[in-house]
Amino acid sequence: MTARRGLRPVLREGVVLLAAGALPGGVGAFWLSRSLSSLLVDFARVFAVSAGDPLLLAGVPALILCITFPFCWFPARRATRIDPAATLRAE
Repeated sequence: MTARRGLRPVLREGVVLLAAGALPGGVGAFWLSRSLSSLLVDFARVFAVSAGDPLLLAGVPALILCITFPFCWFPARRATRIDPAATLRAE
């Protein structure tokens, strides 16, 4: 149970940082795709996507979450294996 108590704050902080970057980035990408939609006509015709494709706009943050989650989880998991008393005595 102690390991979970150590993992949760680290994972929560990582997800909050991801959301803090993904939300403004998603809004910016949506706004920019709308304003540049006239330039994306050839691209949309070749790849069959629209400027505001919801699958693409939701898929990229989901992919970034899948990539960043292990980068938060592995160090947090490793840190929970260390005895805090031994670490404090070493200081």
